[in-house]
Amino acid sequence: MVELRVLGPVEVVADGTRRDIGHARQRDVLAVLLLDVGRAVPVDRLVDRVWGERPPRQPRNSLYAYVSRLRALLGALDGVTIERERDGYVLE
Repeated sequence: MVELRVLGPVEVVADGTRRDIGHARQRDVLAVLLLDVGRAVPVDRLVDRVWGERPPRQPRNSLYAYVSRLRALLGALDGVTIERERDGYVLE
């Protein structure tokens, strides 16, 4: 069983074991996707929610890297995926 937790610290727990989900911004990306689970979140909205008024120099590249790492982590877990949609990403 996989649990994705957002109340309190953002966590991924699989079979009773807490998984490392990486850097704080990477956890933020996961949290934003969890808020809209099952619905596409546009890239611009992800950037705004994760970085607000202080985005990195190349926010899309940073976002793509975090999504890639999250896909690798979640891909090892049963039934949890991040899919690319035309205008953003969706957590299934």
